[in-house]
Amino acid sequence: MAEEEKGGLIRCANCGAEFDAALPRCPYCGRMNVPAAEDEYMDHLEDIRTDLDDLEGLAGRKARERLKISARKILLTVLVLLAAAGLILFVRIRADRAEAEASRAEYLWQRDAFARLDELYAARDWDGLEQAFREGLDADHEMYQYAHGTFCGYLMTLSDARRSLADLAAGDAEPVLALCDAAEVWKLEDLQGALKEGEADVLSALREPLIRDMAERFSLTEEEISRLRSLVNENGFLPIREAEKMINEKEMG
Repeated sequence: MAEEEKGGLIRCANCGAEFDAALPRCPYCGRMNVPAAEDEYMDHLEDIRTDLDDLEGLAGRKARERLKISARKILLTVLVLLAAAGLILFVRIRADRAEAEASRAEYLWQRDAFARLDELYAARDWDGLEQAFREGLDADHEMYQYAHGTFCGYLMTLSDARRSLADLAAGDAEPVLALCDAAEVWKLEDLQGALKEGEADVLSALREPLIRDMAERFSLTEEEISRLRSLVNENGFLPIREAEKMINEKEMG
């Protein structure tokens, strides 16, 4: 279905392109223009009626029968196509309605949930804020639409690094994977432009104890810490092979 008729042109409701209102389909995406399609259908019926009238002037019963059979086939084909188009249109309308309802539900959920996140942010309850943000993500909500979404995302990074180091200390984590998780704390440099005023300072203060803990657990030198930071900045993460190589060098040394 198309909309916004203007000067013989209409705008496709599917792709937004303008085209001649007399065309039965959008020439850009193929979506049906129902009014024009109905006109085309009526034109087909008129052609069939004309052909049937012309049969009276044709000689021979067989010729008339063949034309009648052809007319019936054409009419049946047109009816099938119109039925298919109607079904497609019905499914599309149902899908659009479902999408609109989902968007409305997400808006209402965000209105309440984001207000709660604002309270935690104002109270500087970073652990509570990180947990509430993570729960929203786990429930498939669009959490990065939150004004402080980038800040919350990095809080999760710090939380994951802290958990990996704790698991390593308890003997429940593979050292290579724990080092990869912990090295994620150096992604902060890539987020500076997306953070609100003062957020980078908060995150820097929260990550410093993690860097010290990581350096202690893996016996990292300043040179090795600098190397890890460079690898994360270059790749966006610490490659497993590099982490494995560093740990093997430490063990052999």
